[in-house]
Amino acid sequence: MNYAVIGTNWLCENYRTAIREAGDTFYAVLSRDMERAKTFAQGEAVPYDSMDALLADDQVDAVYLCLPNSMHHEAAIRALRAGKHVLCEKPFALTLRQSEEMFREADKAGKVLAEGVMSFYSPAMEEIRSYVKQDTVVSARLDYSQRSSKLDRVKKGAMFSSFDRRLGGGVLYDLGIYPIHFAVNLFGAPNAVSAKARWLGDVDVTDVIILDYGDFDVTVTVSKAGQSYIGSEILMDRGTLTFDNVSVVLGAKYVTKAGAQEISCGDGGIPLPGTNPSEEASVQTRVIRRFTGWMQGEDRDGLLRLRENSLIVQKILEEARAQIGYTL
Repeated sequence: MNYAVIGTNWLCENYRTAIREAGDTFYAVLSRDMERAKTFAQGEAVPYDSMDALLADDQVDAVYLCLPNSMHHEAAIRALRAGKHVLCEKPFALTLRQSEEMFREADKAGKVLAEGVMSFYSPAMEEIRSYVKQDTVVSARLDYSQRSSKLDRVKKGAMFSSFDRRLGGGVLYDLGIYPIHFAVNLFGAPNAVSAKARWLGDVDVTDVIILDYGDFDVTVTVSKAGQSYIGSEILMDRGTLTFDNVSVVLGAKYVTKAGAQEISCGDGGIPLPGTNPSEEASVQTRVIRRFTGWMQGEDRDGLLRLRENSLIVQKILEEARAQIGYTL
């Protein structure tokens, strides 16, 4: 498949490599700056500085969309209407209504539309789900706290898209979406949501979100102001599942009094404390491989499950956003 990368940041660079490693073609790139597009293209892809021109290229089969959060909805719909499959970076959109509209356009176009939330694509998730099904969950604590490298500059007055409310910035959408997606993937839709936040200027930088599942709660903690080093855990009656991260699921164990059992998480090692697990090699490659499979008609059930999860997550995000006072 011929992929176009829309964006040129570090994550786009990872996906450029992943497309090659997955055996597909890095065919085109879009940037507002043509010189930057040419540099990113590395002499092997077609550089564009116009969305219309890129979408008019019949050789483009799919786009990987990595723009500021507030732009996902419009850009995805434009790509779908142009007949392209769309792998959209998280968060899928900023509202449930936008997400539903995006899926309607995908169905109308007969194209694949999927959210690039990396934990869903981890080969460990099915084994983790089997442990959960065979035991009784007591409680869960899911954390993704990654001190932003931009934080000190923001405190001095600098502005970046991840801290700009107009662009959908803030920790809820930047990091909170990962543990929430992880919880929904394992447990489905919660009965109720409660959320609190701490702020830096106009955006939330530390959130606590409790998902009520009736017999147990999932406590989600996320922060761009502090760094966590202890990971996450799901406490069950007979054992505990522990995770080095819930964003990509690279390291997982099932622990009992008798000892710990490693859960295979596929390619990629366990990241060192304090590093960004999204930067681990092969994480994006497995995303591209599965997305290409979906474009070729494989694993329809998996694609539909991700769609359902994305819509549930949007409902949770809307409720949490309302409770913390995050207005768009």
